[in-house]
Amino acid sequence: MAPVAVMSFPSRPEAELAGTLLRSEGIEFFIAADDAGGAWGRPMLFRMGVRLMVDADDAARAAELLAEPGASA
Repeated sequence: MAPVAVMSFPSRPEAELAGTLLRSEGIEFFIAADDAGGAWGRPMLFRMGVRLMVDADDAARAAELLAEPGASA
């Protein structure tokens, strides 16, 4: 797996919600965040955000799904 970020979010819950859409379409994902597993909280998230990562082979489809109106709402 060659992971790539398809979208960034201000919080883990928002990234997880978007990830459920991807998973429902058969695209596996993981969350990458500069928050020490939640120990540092929001201050560090402003630096990098919470990134939704997918395999490079799935990136185009994932970005397409997330760009649809209402996809991450």
